[in-house]
Amino acid sequence: MVWKAEYRVGVQAPADTLWDLMSNLDTWPSWNPLYRKAKGVIRIGELLTLEQHLPGQEPQILQPRVLDWAPRDHIHWETPHFRGLASGVRYIELEVHGEESCILSNGELYHGPLAGFLQKRRRTLRTAFTEMGEALKMKAEEVWAAEKASA
Repeated sequence: MVWKAEYRVGVQAPADTLWDLMSNLDTWPSWNPLYRKAKGVIRIGELLTLEQHLPGQEPQILQPRVLDWAPRDHIHWETPHFRGLASGVRYIELEVHGEESCILSNGELYHGPLAGFLQKRRRTLRTAFTEMGEALKMKAEEVWAAEKASA
């Protein structure tokens, strides 16, 4: 079984501004309501340590492995569930639409024989991805406005 939860939003800021926020885990606690603590290096094969805060649930420590990343484009990581019988591939992706505009996609694709058991979390995940996407949008637009004002 395969299913996904996703949130997409337009952002009025350059891809570089979004990428700087996305790729710097040290800054995540200042803007990210979903992952309030984040450690690690965004490099293929590396383990990250993320403190995930899903709405209405206790915080959970995740240790996903980075699958892929490309500057100003995407970050993908994978978290196994049920001893590997289900897996979630988390993604944060940018689609450039102009010098100062992007589409931000923020979601997770679940697969594996037991992935259906995780589907009850779909609404909660969609809410969390929406909150994270809107927070990243707001922060990126704020940073970009400040950069333009100081130029």
